[in-house]
Amino acid sequence: MRNGKLLFLFVLLTSLISCKNRRDDAARYIPKDAALVIHLNGKSLSEKLPWEEILQNKVAKHILADSSVPDFLKKVINHPQESGVDIQSDIYSYLLNDSKGSMYIILGPLKDASKFTAYLSSFKENKVATSGNLQTMVNNFAATVWDNSRFLMLLGIPDFKNQQTNNLEIDSLNFKKFLKVSDRDLLGEASKLFKLNEKESMKRDRRFGKMIRNEGDIHLWVNNYALINEFYNQSSISVPFNMDKFYNNNFYTVTIRFENGQIKGESIHYTSRELTRVFQKNFSKPINKDIVNKLDGKNLAALYFFNMKPEGIKEIINIQGLTGLVNMGAAIAGFSIDDVVKAFKGDFVFAVNDLKKGEKGIPDGNYLFAGTILEKAAFNQVFNGIDKLLGLSVGSEPSQKIYHEVLGNYFAIGNRTTSVKRYLATKSSPIPEWEKLKGYPTGGFLNLQYLLNTYQPADSNKSLQTIYNLNIGMWDNLYVYGGRSKNGGTQYSFELNLMDKNTNSLKQLNQLFNNSFEWLKKEDFIKKKLNETKEETEVDSTETFKQIPTPYSP
Repeated sequence: MRNGKLLFLFVLLTSLISCKNRRDDAARYIPKDAALVIHLNGKSLSEKLPWEEILQNKVAKHILADSSVPDFLKKVINHPQESGVDIQSDIYSYLLNDSKGSMYIILGPLKDASKFTAYLSSFKENKVATSGNLQTMVNNFAATVWDNSRFLMLLGIPDFKNQQTNNLEIDSLNFKKFLKVSDRDLLGEASKLFKLNEKESMKRDRRFGKMIRNEGDIHLWVNNYALINEFYNQSSISVPFNMDKFYNNNFYTVTIRFENGQIKGESIHYTSRELTRVFQKNFSKPINKDIVNKLDGKNLAALYFFNMKPEGIKEIINIQGLTGLVNMGAAIAGFSIDDVVKAFKGDFVFAVNDLKKGEKGIPDGNYLFAGTILEKAAFNQVFNGIDKLLGLSVGSEPSQKIYHEVLGNYFAIGNRTTSVKRYLATKSSPIPEWEKLKGYPTGGFLNLQYLLNTYQPADSNKSLQTIYNLNIGMWDNLYVYGGRSKNGGTQYSFELNLMDKNTNSLKQLNQLFNNSFEWLKKEDFIKKKLNETKEETEVDSTETFKQIPTPYSP
């Protein structure tokens, strides 16, 4: 009997683990060097925003009415269930970079493989064939491989470096021009990915697995090294530090959830063991609460705080081999890295109060930056050096743009003497925003309603007033916080709150996009802006050439 119970428990646990890891199976088809991976939780997204509602969106209707969009894409948009794809399951897409450029891959489950085959075969541009136990399709811009349960579609991304962007039409999505790609064996690449060796796939990456199992509507995997490396390969920019040391094994995992009245997200930043040790040692301590709660909570437009021990910055500079170069630069101002380490405890805060529209649309308000001092002598040396470089001299209020003062172990810098003095003299008293931000090494708040109200367009500008009303009725505020260690990385979270607290945020976003697109089309906004930019460029270039003397001018 006891053995029977143990056997039952073992079977139950195995079943649960298998169910929990089912999503991980798709990772078998994703290379471990993918630059970007996007996972869509089809079941959850369909419940929050049914496909029927998406089809009513003006953007969807515009795509379906565009003559340049291939018929087979229109058909799958209109009737996704007829394609044989299970849109209420997990859909993945990912970006790959290689020496020939980039490829975008879509990976998903099949509800009916025969329907999928029939669907792709119904379009004359598609060449459908059988290869062993697999089916294949290829056309001018895509290749697809599938079996009875899964498909993999590869899209070649155009080489924009060698294309004339001014040939693109503004009033059309222009799919036929956009989808022309450089010479590449699309079917060969797709087949290779479908038969990818598991050792070379994301299946073995525990960080990816933990991200996918984290409950959410959308998951993002960002390979910073692959993205940054591709950027530097495409440009002539050179960097003075060892990029491999800083970006190797550097990833972000992101989980996004659409809830009633808010969009919530969680991110974990993974780095090399060496950098992770530095971060956990120097940047993971909760902020000193007093440095935030000394702020003026009235008319608070934005705040951001962070705990960052200068020792950590010094260690990172050492890892990059930049100590000598940085010290040379600091020596010009009369201090060194060691002076910075001695000067600051590591608690810093930035805040904006009393924001209003200033002259020529430039924001005006009370800007304050404050922090804690470790050794006053070292602080004075560092600050005097910065003062020397930037001109932070103390002066009278009318002519003084930046004012600074020290009181006890606090310093404050601002554009108003009254706000600086008030901050230093104020005793710590929790501001409302602190409740969600307390206990974290880094955090911030943005009062979106305040910002939108500050920049309300004139009543006479009916066009901008329309789009303004859409946004002020949508956005409330934003919180970001994090810096704690989790799963071998550093965790960060955000909470974007909307004005309508009762409707799911995904439905609200769909409606906002719908109304905004309608406004863009009605106002022909994009074309107007491009024409304005073109006119300004022509004027500027004309004026510039006027100033160039002719070869034999006196």
